[in-house]
Amino acid sequence: MVNLIGLVLQMAYYEEIAAVVLAGGSGSRAGYVEKALLEFDGAPLLTHIIDKLSQITKTIIISVRDEAQKKLFSERFTGITIVVDKHHGIGPLAGIEAGLSSSDKEYTLVLGCDMPFLNLDVLRYIVERCKGFDVTIPRWSDGRLEPLHAIYRTGVMLDEVKRSIKDGERFILAPTFKRELIQYIDVNELREFDPSLNTFRNVNTEDDVKNIFSTSPKTL
Repeated sequence: MVNLIGLVLQMAYYEEIAAVVLAGGSGSRAGYVEKALLEFDGAPLLTHIIDKLSQITKTIIISVRDEAQKKLFSERFTGITIVVDKHHGIGPLAGIEAGLSSSDKEYTLVLGCDMPFLNLDVLRYIVERCKGFDVTIPRWSDGRLEPLHAIYRTGVMLDEVKRSIKDGERFILAPTFKRELIQYIDVNELREFDPSLNTFRNVNTEDDVKNIFSTSPKTL
């Protein structure tokens, strides 16, 4: 009975989670390709990410850079909310602002579109520990943080992101560092689910693409 109650509570708690995937980058370091559409294991990267996120939340939001990209993605990913960045040339804060603005949940998980080995158990572990915090974010032993594997309390962090943009701060962690209710999760805790921590591995350069894909990447 205890396990059943725990399961019900867990499922109900996930109802308070939305997920935003940032897909608006130009892909300049990956050869100017749409990283979200790179084929991996027979499907676009974004398809794999959506499939995993759908096991955590029904509210999935894709942030894109412009209307042309929205049209392109809308033709390939039906039933998913796609929002366009309001700001341009300021980096990922634009996508985070657009995504948080569209989230109607108390907490929002923010991810990149270029993570082919996203680990569902890692995400669940983070989700289960976010309640009561403005930011729940993995941290490496050297102090590095993973802002695109983090959960943000939607309302307060949307306000912080907007202030950072208004003040000309483009650093993705600028809004986080203005909050006190931050929960840092030691990445070593996540090795139980992902020993090599491949969940954080992403595609940022042409060399990354070559290392991940056994053949030349193609977009669909």
